[in-house]
Amino acid sequence: MNPTRMDAGWVVVQTKPRQEDTAFANLQQQGYSAYLPRLAVPRRRREQWVTVREPLFPGYLFVRLTPGKDDPAKLAYGQSITDACIGWDDSQEVLRILSDAVKARRAR
Repeated sequence: MNPTRMDAGWVVVQTKPRQEDTAFANLQQQGYSAYLPRLAVPRRRREQWVTVREPLFPGYLFVRLTPGKDDPAKLAYGQSITDACIGWDDSQEVLRILSDAVKARRAR
């Protein structure tokens, strides 16, 4: 899934450490639209360079909830999800913080 814009229906979900893929699959099995942005990163494995696709925001992914239909409390916590969804206003702040962290990491 590749959303073209983030609207009020998209929220951030925190996952267990290194469990983004599992949480993503679990959310899709529950019938939610989920988005896990990835970044191609070169890594050295067995003395060779390979490109791996890592989560852009480790520990977080995005879930689309339909206002009035989907209840964030019904998400199956414990299936790689550790924290409740946050609303759009808070999501924007989290995205800003994560974006700043990515920029700082790339500047090193």
